[in-house]
Amino acid sequence: MKTNPFDIKAADWDKRTRSQEISAIFVNELKNNIDQNSSITAMEFGCGTGLAGMQLYSYFDQLYMLDNSLGMLNVLKEKISTEKAENIHTIFGDIFKLEIAKNQFDLIYTVMSFHHVENTEKLTSRFAELLKPGGKLCIADLESEDGSFHHDGDIPHFGFDTKKLEKLLNKYQLATEKSYRMHIIEKEDINGNLREYPMFLLEAVKIR
Repeated sequence: MKTNPFDIKAADWDKRTRSQEISAIFVNELKNNIDQNSSITAMEFGCGTGLAGMQLYSYFDQLYMLDNSLGMLNVLKEKISTEKAENIHTIFGDIFKLEIAKNQFDLIYTVMSFHHVENTEKLTSRFAELLKPGGKLCIADLESEDGSFHHDGDIPHFGFDTKKLEKLLNKYQLATEKSYRMHIIEKEDINGNLREYPMFLLEAVKIR
């Protein structure tokens, strides 16, 4: 059985300053983009150790946190227990194989996970299935880059052209409401050169 590399990274994941920073920025942006007075059932795809979700769960009636790394989820479960966050539900597995009720979620969000999924069209279709009509999808990820962002692994996508991504979402009845540059990551490439890697936030609504 192939080892999930994120299982190995899980124990030290929260020590990564960059991951903490990205999550904090996303959380702030999402709070500004959702109706905090409404009843929301949300799902986080690729939740990892819960750096974003553990800052957001109190804004939702129910939060389902999905990841295919058991190591990451084990770290998250410890946080949930400590916080006594009874409205958080962890889900382990492949989103394409899991039995999840359709038209269930008011909000699905994902932070720096979309580029790890090879078939993003299939994932977009799956998100559209799971969202209620009028539900929102929020994707935070890298803008198109030259492949230098990741040094250690076979990554299927080197960021995204947001205009092309908007067209893909529209194909599955997900209409873009907002799309903008959220953050610029500063990171050394494999040669030790400090580089800038812009991130976008795209918000779309399921129109039917």
